[in-house]
Amino acid sequence: MTSSGQIQTELSDRYWHEYFQGFLDSLRKLDGVADFERDDRFFGHPDDRHIQYKVRIGDGGETHLFSRDGHRAYEFPIEFDKKETGYGIYYGCRAFVCEGDLREEVDILNREWAALRGEVCGVLDNTFPGKSFAKRFRLTNNTYDNTFWPFWITLDPGEDIVGVAARATRIIARIYRRYLLKISTYHRQRFVSWTGCPTRSCFTKDWYDATVSEIRLRYGEESAVFYRNFIDALDEFRIITRDDRYEYAWRFNNMSGKLKGRSGIAGLTNRDIVALIGKFCRNAGLEQNKGGIPWVCFEGIFLRPSGTPFAGMKHKYWDSGEDGESADKANALLEILNGNKRRPIF
Repeated sequence: MTSSGQIQTELSDRYWHEYFQGFLDSLRKLDGVADFERDDRFFGHPDDRHIQYKVRIGDGGETHLFSRDGHRAYEFPIEFDKKETGYGIYYGCRAFVCEGDLREEVDILNREWAALRGEVCGVLDNTFPGKSFAKRFRLTNNTYDNTFWPFWITLDPGEDIVGVAARATRIIARIYRRYLLKISTYHRQRFVSWTGCPTRSCFTKDWYDATVSEIRLRYGEESAVFYRNFIDALDEFRIITRDDRYEYAWRFNNMSGKLKGRSGIAGLTNRDIVALIGKFCRNAGLEQNKGGIPWVCFEGIFLRPSGTPFAGMKHKYWDSGEDGESADKANALLEILNGNKRRPIF
């Protein structure tokens, strides 16, 4: 006869295996992600306790960055602790102190994170509407073996490891890379998060592709082509610039200078930008049944010159009106942008 203790042990073993296997199954989804690699070491040191996937961030495909003085190295892993499984799957920034005084270098790492936290939080919140990353950053409790996590984030139950953890880790790595390359000219910024886009992840290639598909379905293939050409033309004339903190976002330039030598179109305001988008939609057939502009097709891909998302485009369009200075500027810009007959925007 099987004893009560044996039954409890068997049940515990079974549920432990199912619990552990769930983490392994989730992690294996990263095996097919092109810019991540499995590497269960920390900065080249053997580590049989953790399962680690790291994003390639260096120019040569390396998974680490160095500070300019060479004192600190940075990795951006998605990790699972096989012994302390209660942490679950987590990700963030892990630094290794290569040389120098450990206390001084850790202080620098903490100051860097204090400078970057607002930007990281804003970009993540904007990418994942409805999530508040400010509440999810966790601090480390040790500097074991010269390794220090300025922060880490736990993957919540139900969150997809590729759609959330991998995407968020890329964003974190890009922001750190920008900072480390431009540290002498970096200015601490306050970033505002926004929750006005649809439930899918905004400022991503998936969002852009889904938007093009929806335009094709609702308005036809020609309108979808016009939409893509419009973005390409804005980029060609340097009216917008890719914001490399995000996976797929364009920031409007302030246009303080002239547009490639053309006069009369200097200094685009937010109202001018919204008027430009509204008039493009009317010309390109991108209007809903009741004449409304599909602002959501632009709010999840364009950023203001300040770097914050556009919210309430519709209300700004009403303020700018169909006539007036913003409308005149929009018409002049559209005429220039539509000059390429091989790639018309309407």
